[in-house]
Amino acid sequence: MKKAGVMYGILAGITAIGTVAAEWTFTDTLNYAASMGVFKYVLPFLLIFAIVYGLLSKTKILGDNNGVNAIIALALGLLALVGDYVPNFFEKIMPNVGMALAIILAAVVLLGLFFSEEEGKGIKWIKYVIFGVGAIAFLAVVSNSFSGQPGYWDWQRYGPALITLLVIAGVIALIAWGGKGNDDGKKTLKSTKKEGES
Repeated sequence: MKKAGVMYGILAGITAIGTVAAEWTFTDTLNYAASMGVFKYVLPFLLIFAIVYGLLSKTKILGDNNGVNAIIALALGLLALVGDYVPNFFEKIMPNVGMALAIILAAVVLLGLFFSEEEGKGIKWIKYVIFGVGAIAFLAVVSNSFSGQPGYWDWQRYGPALITLLVIAGVIALIAWGGKGNDDGKKTLKSTKKEGES
């Protein structure tokens, strides 16, 4: 009788866990982590700690003492969380950084589909295109992250005009730099003139 009661208790526990697990979603897990402050305080602290510790370790400003580097990184990480400015900053900027990285990745994939490195010199301008897309994405991230803050530039009002000016400047730069002949062509003209004279 005792064994039957224990088995019934185990089965009831497994059934209860299965019922809770069936209703519990990944969104619930993220919401629970957000309510505990993981995204607002823990992750910004870890990011600041890692960056400061990495910089101190790499530059060796304070020597090779990893303990001192860790204590300074820990102190700076915790001090950054004293007010709500740093957590609010990360809360605003990280979704925009994710979108910017997705845009840059899409540009790299699209350019990689149409061009290969075997084409030679034609591949060099692709780096400038990727840099331009990255610069525009960076400006958009910074502007969207600080919109609503006093004293910052309004992206929604002036952004399209800025993009238009950048595109026009890019076209002018391509025409100006693209219009110059390559050095190989000049050398062949000089060499043919010398051959004709002799």
